[in-house]
Amino acid sequence: MKYYSHANCAAVLLVMLVAACGGGGSNQGDVSTSPNTLAPAATRLERTTVTGAKPIFHEASQTVTSSNNPEAVATLAADQGVFADTVFKRYAGEYVRNVGGATIRYPIDAIYGTTSTGAGNAVIFSVSPIVGGYNGFERLTPTELPTSGTAVYSGDYAGQFSAINGFKDASYVTGSVTLEANFVNLVVNGSITDRQDSTGVQLTDVVLEQGNIVDGEFLGTVNGGLVDAPNFAKPFDTVYEGMFVGGNGQEVVGGLTIRHENTLLDEFGDEVGLFILNQSASVP
Repeated sequence: MKYYSHANCAAVLLVMLVAACGGGGSNQGDVSTSPNTLAPAATRLERTTVTGAKPIFHEASQTVTSSNNPEAVATLAADQGVFADTVFKRYAGEYVRNVGGATIRYPIDAIYGTTSTGAGNAVIFSVSPIVGGYNGFERLTPTELPTSGTAVYSGDYAGQFSAINGFKDASYVTGSVTLEANFVNLVVNGSITDRQDSTGVQLTDVVLEQGNIVDGEFLGTVNGGLVDAPNFAKPFDTVYEGMFVGGNGQEVVGGLTIRHENTLLDEFGDEVGLFILNQSASVP
């Protein structure tokens, strides 16, 4: 099962490009299970895309591309920067085009991570960090989802934060995620704390409000996550989504989007993020 999500402005830039081109360890707890197996399934497209483009990680070449623009290739970056001590890695590249005799260079930026068992992954791809990117996550092997008890998952958060004209440059965001799942009531909730922006902008913690688990996937709204500076409104268009992966649902992959608005400048910045979590505690 795959899931993909777009930041709106990134999708607009992708439309332009497509037109021009022609077209950490696991600590598993004892949660009781019963036959409720979730197999990898056909691709499910994102809700908000305009182009249907999907970020793709290529295992053989260790590169990241977009389904709508395979010539734009991101390779493993020499400097991992803020992601050096996380489960995520940064990929970078340059897409060069000739338009009317002029050479135009588009920076490519991507973030990719996989779970410790290799059962799931998560990826962000952007044709230009200035306008933000879009994310996707995937279940690669069958999962037997618990049907009783609760479990706590923890792990890393990684995101791209697009530039806000007149306020900040494009940046990366890191943090720590905690997610609690109740397999009786089929709900999740959690938080993202210790959020650090690579340009020094102060960010508040994120609350992952209660969301429902359906077929091993979950969806909920995001509260908090503000830019802690004057003239910033409460973020909107904010959702988080994810899925349980691993043999008994002991891992989670997912992502979120947060749209930040500077009311003084009338400018927006999109934060597109990923999380990869391992089960850290459970109660049967």
